[in-house]
Order: sequence, then structure tokens, then C-alpha cells
Amino acid sequence: MKRIWMAFLILAAMSALAFGSHRIVSRTAADVLVSLENVRSFAQDGDFDAARREIASALDGFERDGHLLELFFKREYVANIRVSLAGLEAYANEESAPDLCSEIDKAAQQVRMMEHMYDSIL
Repeated sequence: MKRIWMAFLILAAMSALAFGSHRIVSRTAADVLVSLENVRSFAQDGDFDAARREIASALDGFERDGHLLELFFKREYVANIRVSLAGLEAYANEESAPDLCSEIDKAAQQVRMMEHMYDSIL
């Protein structure tokens, strides 16, 4: 009887870990994707100061949860996303607006791929 209870306890712990980690990955991906769309909107409106603030906000949010993401992904993969987000600020000016949109697409694709990789593992 003790083995059955231990099996249920292990199953409950694994289920809680899977649910919690899924929430972390999904929330982080959704937050970054919303921020990237806001950056694109600000850039298209010509408000590059607001775009830079939104980039900084997205990077801060990703930094906050990045150490948790490194539990589920290779550290290099999380670092690549971090570098892509940090590099957006260099393109946040009127002359580089088309390049900014291209870099936003690249960063968004990396974030979506991260979420997809996690869902395929789970």
C-alpha cells in the first residue's frame, strides 16, 4: 500500500512541476511577443523613444524569467534570445526602421520556437 501512495505522490509532484514550468514558458513567451508587437507599432508610428523603452521592458522581463528558462532549455538558446532582444535597441531609429522590423521578426520567431520546443518535449 505504501508503494501506491508513493507512486501517487511522485505523480502529483511531476504533474505540478510540468504545470508550473509550462506556465513559466508560456507566460514569458507571451509577454515577450506582446512587447515585440508594441515595439513594431511604436516604430511604425515613428515613436522610437517609446520603442526603446518597450525594448528595455521586454529585455528586463526576459532577464527576470531567463534563469528559470535555463532549467528547461540549453543556456546558449536562452542567451541567443537575450542577445536578439538586446540588439533591437541598435535598430530603434528612423534610418534603421526596416531593419528593426526584420530583427523583431527574427526575435519573435526565436521566442515562438522556444515555446514550440518546450511543448514538443512535454
